[in-house]
This record gives sequence, C-alpha cells and structure tokens, in this order.
Amino acid sequence: IPILIFNSITPFFQALPTISGPIAAGISNTQDKKELFEKFKIWTKYTMSVSIIAFLGILILGNTLLNFWLGGEKVSSDDIYVMITVLTIIFFAYSISSIAPLARSISLAVGLHWKSSIIEITTSIVGIFVGSILLLTSDFGVYGMAIGISMALILRGFLFYPFLISNFFQSTVFSIFKGTIAKPIVMFSILCIIYFAIKIFILNNNSSLLFEIIAFIVVLAAWIFINTTFILNQKHRDSIKKFLT
Repeated sequence: IPILIFNSITPFFQALPTISGPIAAGISNTQDKKELFEKFKIWTKYTMSVSIIAFLGILILGNTLLNFWLGGEKVSSDDIYVMITVLTIIFFAYSISSIAPLARSISLAVGLHWKSSIIEITTSIVGIFVGSILLLTSDFGVYGMAIGISMALILRGFLFYPFLISNFFQSTVFSIFKGTIAKPIVMFSILCIIYFAIKIFILNNNSSLLFEIIAFIVVLAAWIFINTTFILNQKHRDSIKKFLT
C-alpha cells in the first residue's frame, strides 16, 4: 500500500520533467543550452519546493488520514504506523532528490539515454541489494526495503545525475546544487523547525486531527511566505502579484 500511494502521488511532480524533454531535444547552440540550464535550475527548485510541502503533509496528517481510510478490524493502528513510516521514508528521499527526474528527462532528450539507463539500473540494483540485506539480516524488517529504495533515489539525485547533467551543461556539481536544491533545503529545515516547535511547545505532542490540521495550516502558510519571498524568481513573483491584483 505505501508503494501504491507513493506511485499515485509522484506523477503530479512529473509535469516539469515531461515538459523539459522536448525543449532539451530542440537545443541547437550554446545559447539554447544556457537557457535550458537556467530553466533546469528553476524547474528543479520549484519541483523540490512542492515535493517538500507534500512530504510535510504526509508527515503531519498521514497517520491520522490513513487510519480514517484503512483503519478497522483487519488493519490495526500498528499496521497503519508501519505503512505511513515506509511512505514517509521513501517520499522524503524522493523530495530531496528532485534533481533526478528533470536530469533524466533532459538526458534522454539529448542522447544520453545509455548513461541514464546505466544510472537507473545500477542504483536499482544497489537499492534492492541493500534493502534485501536489511530486510533479511537485521531488525529493520520492511523498513529495510524502504531504506534500500530511498538509497537508490538519493544516489540518483545526489550523485549520478548531478555529475551527468553538470558535464552536459559544462558546469560543476556545486553549481548544480547551489542553483537547484540549496534554497529548498534551507526552506525545508525552517519548516521542520516550525512544525516540531508547534508540536512540542504549543500542542504538547497532541495527535488529534484538529491539532494536526492547525499545525499543517501554519506550516503551509510559512511555506507560501518563504516561496514567494525566497524561492520564486522575480519574474514569476511579479506574475503572481499581477494575477492577484
């Protein structure tokens, strides 16, 4: 069930990677590549930003909502806890590895499909191997497989695809990280601090749905504020202001 939920959520974050493919296929000169590089950094930053608020929604509301949906005689609260923990682990890895989907789409469009395929196969093998070892030989149980899947996602987003795409754009891995995930990671850290401060000091670890909704609304408001002032570039910020006025 956690994998099914994960697979039903992630297509919503594939719009920008899908768009980037045809654009990448049409580049014909250095200027086009520079423009694509700038778009790649912006799209990755926005994709990670949206993934972060989705992850925090799962973290804050997931257990309660899943209990409402699946809870009953056949599914215990412990089963729900395992499901939401597995989903949270995998979606966290997906959220912080937002470079990979866009880099993969561009790589496929510009003729780097063999290298991309090798990355996908290699990381999948590593993830399955690590997950199986943890599942069979440790106390992690099913969490071990979730860790293995997460490792595959993180290897793609933090190691292989950044190197591949930085070579294509004739840039550096540091520049890729700085232009794509640096600001969203700072935002993610701030939002986590806000959530746990609310949970511990204001809600006293209360787990009722009402308090969880309040916590998520506060986090969502902070996410909107940080996005409009820190994540969005000036052009898109002006477009939003124009739309709202």
